[in-house]
Amino acid sequence: MRNLFVSHGAPNLVIARTPAAQFLANGLHLPDAPVYVVVSAHWCTRGTVRVASARLPETIHDFGGFERELYTLQYPAPGAPGFAMTLVDALAAPLAAQGMTVAADENRGLDHGVWVPLMLARPRADIPVLAVSLPYPASAQLSLAFGAALRAAVDAVIGVDAVVIGSGSITHRLAAFGAHELYGPPAPEAAAFLEWMVQQLQTGNREALVDWRAQAPHGIWNHPTDEHLLPLFVALGAGGLPARCLHSSWEWGILAMDTWQFGG
Repeated sequence: MRNLFVSHGAPNLVIARTPAAQFLANGLHLPDAPVYVVVSAHWCTRGTVRVASARLPETIHDFGGFERELYTLQYPAPGAPGFAMTLVDALAAPLAAQGMTVAADENRGLDHGVWVPLMLARPRADIPVLAVSLPYPASAQLSLAFGAALRAAVDAVIGVDAVVIGSGSITHRLAAFGAHELYGPPAPEAAAFLEWMVQQLQTGNREALVDWRAQAPHGIWNHPTDEHLLPLFVALGAGGLPARCLHSSWEWGILAMDTWQFGG
């Protein structure tokens, strides 16, 4: 379980009893690892990929309007400044070939795309967490290449046991939030998009996947902006095929809460 994509949902997933929350808490079983490397939809950078290098990264409450309890939660996992610096060095050449630079960021903490799923899946917070920013704007093809470069660099300087996680959402039509019940059926547009994505992932049709805007039904409806889908391509680039769905459920009719594993 070295390469994962997790749909992290809304921040209050961490205090929810939904099937997705229960799966992350009781079914994902993240392995012991030297570090969890997480690329979140909520840390996008242009031109320069940032690698968080804080020794004790803060828990960022980067949301508003949710339950007061959420703003008191802390995920006190250590950072990995040594790994961060070696990863920056290892990524420099492959990212330069893609027209990007890379730099350490000693001030960046853990946004909710990082700490919400980890608080459920690894509540002990005993594994160092290394956040890496998502190149943005970017194509699906560039995100695949970035994921492959990231995995190769991680293997070279940290080790093959490190876990790479893309954290986003396989559907993300927030404009329709509130139009459906928490446990109600999905919106037809969201259901059709997810069915298409699952088919392409399971058959390994990369050509169709990278052309999702043109080929997927209701692609733009589900992702008016694509920062929540690109972490899936990062994870696919990191792990390659086969793709295996570990969990699938719906929340609020528009959020497909899929978790996928890529590679062996």
